[in-house]
Amino acid sequence: MTRIVTTILIERPPAMVFDYVTSPGYWPQWHPSSVSAEMPDGQVADHPLGAGEQAREYIAVGSHRDHVVWTALRCECPRHWVISGRAGSGGSAILTYELEAQGPGATLFRRELVYSLPQGVRFLWLGPLIHWQMERSSRLGLRQLKAVLERG
Repeated sequence: MTRIVTTILIERPPAMVFDYVTSPGYWPQWHPSSVSAEMPDGQVADHPLGAGEQAREYIAVGSHRDHVVWTALRCECPRHWVISGRAGSGGSAILTYELEAQGPGATLFRRELVYSLPQGVRFLWLGPLIHWQMERSSRLGLRQLKAVLERG
């Protein structure tokens, strides 16, 4: 398992940040790897996923295209959220969001992605490149999240 941790200070209250980042339909607006996301019935995933709910996300990391079925494991609004994902190609991930109030109207947002790539020679050779791309897109994603939320 490989781990990527990113943090950023967002000048918005924790509840607002939480509602936005835990709603998969908004992920393509701020995370560069997210192409689209929907509920299992094909409806827009426009609300925070509660424990047990699922969403399907279509992703692009470099030249790799895949889909991930995410299942919410924990939802403690507005502080803590954990989801588990299984990629169509066989990879898996745990994504944890932690939010902490920073004075009036600001949030320290921490995103932790722990993942494993699918088995096979292709991923053995591409693993370091994929990790570099995922790390880069995680940092860029948080900067874009901050910009989107602070713009209003």
